[in-house]
Amino acid sequence: MKILELRFKNLNSLQGEWKIDFMAPEYIADGIFAMTGPTGSGKSTILDAICLALYGRTPRLKNISQSSNEIMSRQTGECFAEVLFECQSGRFRCHWSQHRARRNPDGNLAAAAHEISEASSGKVLETRRLQVLDLVEKMTGMDFNRFTRSVMLAQGDFAAFLQSNARDRAPILEQITGTDIYSQISIKVFERHNEENNRLEQLNAAVSGIMFMSEEEENQTSEFLAQKQNSSQELSKSNAENTAAIKWLTGIDSLRTEIARLLSESATIDQQIEAFSTTRSALKRADQAAELDGDFAALSTTRQQQASDQNQLQTCQQGLPELEKALNVTADQLRAREQATAGSKAARQSEAPLLLQARALDLRAGELQKLVKESDNELQKSEKQLAANRENLAAAEKANSTAQAELAAVNSWLVANAGDEKLVSEFSAISAQTSNLAAFFKDRNAAENAVKDGEKQQIKLVKDCQARDKELQAANKEYEAAQQETGKVAEKLQKLLEGLPLSEYHARREALLEKKYLLEKIASLEEERKILQDGHPCPLCGATEHPYAAGNVPAIKESDKEIKRLAKLIKNAETLETQLKEMRDKEVAIMQKRSEAEGKLTIAAHENAMHEKSVGQLAKEREKTARRAEEAKASALKNLGEYGITELTEGDAEEILSALRARLAKWQQQQNSRNEIETRLHKQNAELQNFAGISKTLEESVAAKKNELAARQKNHQLLLTERKQIFGDKNPDAEEARLDKQLSLAEQTEKQAREQHEQAGKGLNHLKSQIQTLADSIDKRIQQLAGLEKGFALNLARKGFADERDFAACRMSADQRNQLKNRADELDRKKTEIIARKSDRERVLTDELAKNTTESCLDALKQTQIELEAALKSLGEEIGALRQKLLDNTRAKELIKSKKAAIDSQRTECHKWKILNDLIGSSDGNKYRKFAQGITFEMLVELANNQLHDMTDRYILLHDRENPLELQVIDTWQSSRIRSTQNLSGGESFIVSLALALGL
Repeated sequence: MKILELRFKNLNSLQGEWKIDFMAPEYIADGIFAMTGPTGSGKSTILDAICLALYGRTPRLKNISQSSNEIMSRQTGECFAEVLFECQSGRFRCHWSQHRARRNPDGNLAAAAHEISEASSGKVLETRRLQVLDLVEKMTGMDFNRFTRSVMLAQGDFAAFLQSNARDRAPILEQITGTDIYSQISIKVFERHNEENNRLEQLNAAVSGIMFMSEEEENQTSEFLAQKQNSSQELSKSNAENTAAIKWLTGIDSLRTEIARLLSESATIDQQIEAFSTTRSALKRADQAAELDGDFAALSTTRQQQASDQNQLQTCQQGLPELEKALNVTADQLRAREQATAGSKAARQSEAPLLLQARALDLRAGELQKLVKESDNELQKSEKQLAANRENLAAAEKANSTAQAELAAVNSWLVANAGDEKLVSEFSAISAQTSNLAAFFKDRNAAENAVKDGEKQQIKLVKDCQARDKELQAANKEYEAAQQETGKVAEKLQKLLEGLPLSEYHARREALLEKKYLLEKIASLEEERKILQDGHPCPLCGATEHPYAAGNVPAIKESDKEIKRLAKLIKNAETLETQLKEMRDKEVAIMQKRSEAEGKLTIAAHENAMHEKSVGQLAKEREKTARRAEEAKASALKNLGEYGITELTEGDAEEILSALRARLAKWQQQQNSRNEIETRLHKQNAELQNFAGISKTLEESVAAKKNELAARQKNHQLLLTERKQIFGDKNPDAEEARLDKQLSLAEQTEKQAREQHEQAGKGLNHLKSQIQTLADSIDKRIQQLAGLEKGFALNLARKGFADERDFAACRMSADQRNQLKNRADELDRKKTEIIARKSDRERVLTDELAKNTTESCLDALKQTQIELEAALKSLGEEIGALRQKLLDNTRAKELIKSKKAAIDSQRTECHKWKILNDLIGSSDGNKYRKFAQGITFEMLVELANNQLHDMTDRYILLHDRENPLELQVIDTWQSSRIRSTQNLSGGESFIVSLALALGL
């Protein structure tokens, strides 16, 4: 990934909003840049802002939450960090922010916001905090830890690494380089080795307790099972026939019982139908009356409506005189209110012109009063300004005289020392030349000493290379001898095993041990074998043939001999394997020793070549520094000659610079004084002219304002006199309000009277209309009612009713009629159903009697069924036991077969993990981690030396192969002396830490 732009606000000491465009030309030109500044200026804050925008945390502050935010600047209410970065997936913008309540510095912290979006479109991809971190890791390929180890180099971690001892360096190096995976691998290998061994032990224990039948026993058990199954089938057939006969007899008895019950139910229903005959006749009359319910309802409704309208007509006629009287009273009241309203309007119109004139005069008088007050205030203000300006003018004249005297004294000194003016432009160059000259002298002396020390060290390095070469040759010979011995032992083991794996001999031995165990078991049952008889089943296994009954047990001695032979072979093979492993381990150790010798020789040769090159460079540098020192001295004397200095030795530089610096400071002080006095005089002259002009302007303004004030006071008094003559002291607004209130009250009273009159008229008209409507309706309904009564009487006669009273006596409600109908239908349905069922049962009984399934009685058949089911149950239990025995035997054989294959496979697996565990496995993970960290650290030191050589040729980092985590420094400027990292100075530690970080 690449950081393109950074924006942030209110972080640590950097208050306000900041922006850094890393795509600007000044950043891209050289490809590398530095951030410099004093302590606390905000260098680390810029790096914190990058981490904060991407991951919501910083290396210095692990936790920034709603309860704690130590990175927000003091006395601010919000902060944010935003990064524009580029990766393989494109360009993205990541933004983190947090604020206090209402952006107030004293408010509570709100939850932090974190989002990532596309840079081109601005589309927001994610706003949930955890999902943003996942997306950043997906886009960049780095989480927070990997980011701070790669993009932001961990110089601080390397500084801690340099100052720690060998024991404490392992976890620091693991954190910096990410080699913690090797500890995990070592522990996992150790644990897996133990797991595989435990699994092998479990498999061996499981096989040792498994028992199974011989082939002859298995065949006898199968035949016995077949006999039992045939007997079970015959008994099942007899039991089925017996069960069918029992079912036939039981069915006939059930049919006869049901026919007798149906005859009893038929007699009961006939009695209920006879008792219901009277109720059935009443139901018929009620049904006839129900047919006239519609005509009777229409007649009853018309009669009720006629009586209601007659009562309402009588009530309306009685209220008509009272409404006519109320209408006349409201008409008189309305006329009186209209006269009162007309009088109020006339009074309001007569006062309107006077009110308008009085208001105009009051408005003009108020404006003039305001102008008079303003003129008086302005006059007082101008008089005060005039007095103050006169005081300022006097003070300015006095200061101007003093400045003139100071300027004359300074000009006199500058003329007397005009020769020092050149120091202003030339002192920096003179100082640089003098300082460089001292440095050239120092470099010349240092280069001379370095060349002498380098030549001495060169002799030592050549001897060291020769010694390392002898060590490598000895290691090569030792390695070749170890290879030959290992080959001989491997060939001997292969010959002993005859090309087969050792697991095959283990399997053979275990099979013989199992066979021996079975033979010993057979031999131990001597008394039990004596009572066995041919043709009779064995009480233990059920077999009818007994091959070992006569005592002919196979011999065990032959198996013992084979077992001993195999045991001896296995022991010899395991001994050879142990020797082979020890020799291979020795071979690996020798190989490692040879590799270390090669490494030491390489390092010594590299150091010798580097040192030889360094000595040559030091010699060239010595000549170069001597020449530079002479040239610098000549140039410096040339520039110092103008100031009376003709001699310059190695120790005089600082004294000469101090004298020239004092002369320059004095000249600059006097020059600054002259400039300051001239500026002050120019300013004072301008002030004098300004004060004089202001005084004249203020005097003219005061006279004009006095005249204006007098004129305005006179006009105001004339307006007040005119207003009093027209309207007196009355208030126009109050008078107008009184007249408006009087008129409004009269109009409101008139409106109420008119509404009451209109309401009375409407009520009278409505009552008259209602009386007429009711009279018309009653006359029309008389004829309609006569026709309905005549038609209903004819319908009564047609249905057989004597009169309306007889009709009412026969009526029933709909619910009563439905209940009686349902009762009648239920009785009829039950009668029909009983007849049908009785006929059906009689037919079924006749068919069953014709079958004549058995001649036996029911009790005899049930006794037979009990005997047959007991026999079937006994046979079923025997068959189940035999099947289970055969199934267990099959499973035992399959299990032993599978276990043997699993044991062989597990032994191979255990052997593989044993080799790996011997190489790298350990319970604490230290074995493999130490080896991997040594290689990693060696590579890191080599890369760091490349970076260190670009910065300085003084230091070379040295890695100790005997102690993988030890680090030393070769100081080529001190006769290539080897120094510990513990005694490096602050600057030296910084250079070495930076080299390690760039190497990483």
